[in-house]
Amino acid sequence: TAAASTSYCDVMTDTRTGRRTFFHLHGANALLAPADFDFTGTRARIFHLGYLLLLDRLDRMENGRPCAFDVLKRARDAGMLTSLDCVSENSDRFAAVLKPVLPQVDILFVNDFEAEKITGLELRAGAGGAVRRPAVEQAAESLIGHGVHRCVVLHFPEAVYALERDGHGVWQPSLRVPREAIRGTAGAGDALAAGVLYGIHETWSMGDSLRLGVCVAAASLADASCSEGVRKVDECLALEGLFGLLSMPE
Repeated sequence: TAAASTSYCDVMTDTRTGRRTFFHLHGANALLAPADFDFTGTRARIFHLGYLLLLDRLDRMENGRPCAFDVLKRARDAGMLTSLDCVSENSDRFAAVLKPVLPQVDILFVNDFEAEKITGLELRAGAGGAVRRPAVEQAAESLIGHGVHRCVVLHFPEAVYALERDGHGVWQPSLRVPREAIRGTAGAGDALAAGVLYGIHETWSMGDSLRLGVCVAAASLADASCSEGVRKVDECLALEGLFGLLSMPE
């Protein structure tokens, strides 16, 4: 559109601590509106929307709920699985923008920071402490309780946990990637989501889908960009044998 430039994001990484700072231009993404989506005639099985909280027009409240609610509902009505990801924004908008759309979400991806913002639960033992397994499971139960239809995928650097609507929970530790093999961590969460969604698309079990997810995330670390490190499925899965797995959170 001539009304705005293409969105882009510059990621600055501290080489000592690994801490990342994102400088994001919303650009044309801010104008993306419900009218831009047409699901008639699609043969796609999954509609993945990311990132909520960065899509100004879809985040806007109309008739008491975010405009993204209508988009997700129309995708579900068209027979698609809806998948949602949000951004790790340090604000109080999670309750206002995220919670109202969850009844139209089949698969929700959140990291530990986002899960804490939505549920109000503390997942780590103090600032920078280890993830507490019971707290992660409780947060996933809370998110299911807010209306997610199929499963919640809660991920963090150490592992990923998926809770399905029927109460079946699956843990998968991350790969033990040596520091010298890591060129950048930007995009690792998106890579994990891509791997999990591939498995779901191919009707794999949740356990196998999570395993692919952490392997794709590990592959993404090999390049400073967000996607150039990602390889074919078999190559990603082979990284588990190369690196091994981290210990399971307690």
